[in-house]
Order: sequence, then structure tokens, then C-alpha cells
Amino acid sequence: MILEIEEGVTYYSPSGLPFKVIRKGVHYALDCSVHMVVFTNLTPTHDKPTGREWVLDEKLFMKIYRETP
Repeated sequence: MILEIEEGVTYYSPSGLPFKVIRKGVHYALDCSVHMVVFTNLTPTHDKPTGREWVLDEKLFMKIYRETP
């Protein structure tokens, strides 16, 4: 599990694909206590090309992504 998310760092999805964090600390509009992470895929996924931006709850990101492949 990731202990702290860092901007500009590459993390790996459960399937092993690399994603780079663009920014963190974005707040969910309906609940400002929920912090979000904005990140991009560095390789194509099964349905999206490289460079797509994604947004995920920071706590969930820390649980499912990892720092090494």
C-alpha cells in the first residue's frame, strides 16, 4: 500500500500498467472532505490511448495502486 502519493511519480495499476500522478488534493465537488488524484496512463490501456487523464479518490488510489511493477 502507498503511504503518500507524490506528484510526478509513476505508480502501477493492479494489472501492472504505469500511471503518472499529475496532481493531488483536488476536492470532490459534492463532498470537500474527499481528496482526489489526477493521473495519466503512460502506455495504452485496453480501451484508451496513452495520455488519457483519470481521476480517483486518493484513499482508493493508495489502496489499489503500487510503487513498483
